[in-house]
Amino acid sequence: MRKFKRFEDLMLILTKMLQFLLALVIVAGIVIQLLALPNALKELYANGQEGFRGFLKYIIDMVIGLELIHLLSRPTLDSVVEILLFALTREIVLGEMNPTGIFLSIVCIAILFAVRKFLFIKDLNDLGDKVKLPEKKAKEEEKHKES
Repeated sequence: MRKFKRFEDLMLILTKMLQFLLALVIVAGIVIQLLALPNALKELYANGQEGFRGFLKYIIDMVIGLELIHLLSRPTLDSVVEILLFALTREIVLGEMNPTGIFLSIVCIAILFAVRKFLFIKDLNDLGDKVKLPEKKAKEEEKHKES
């Protein structure tokens, strides 16, 4: 049983490291997009209204990327709902949807708000903070034994 616990702790550490690596890759992508921002502004000026739609898509994609980093670094239920809200909003504002698709997207957003308001359990949201890495567990056990 002790070997399984060690394996479980190792997998937790490995998962956290991979999440951090993915967050760094997303940060690099956002920085690259920020470097291309002057070109996006030039296209906005040159193309008028269609350029503005492209510019909005560009900015909202970066916001969704930032929310994804937030989700990877602090995986809470609130982060999941926020990223879903941004993605749905992006599709409503920038997508070429028919009225039925727009209506269904708005219903989905209303459901997400209802889940957030009425079904959100604060203790489950803090679950990510309660998961402790093995070295933190050992330090806390030592402090507890000393007292």
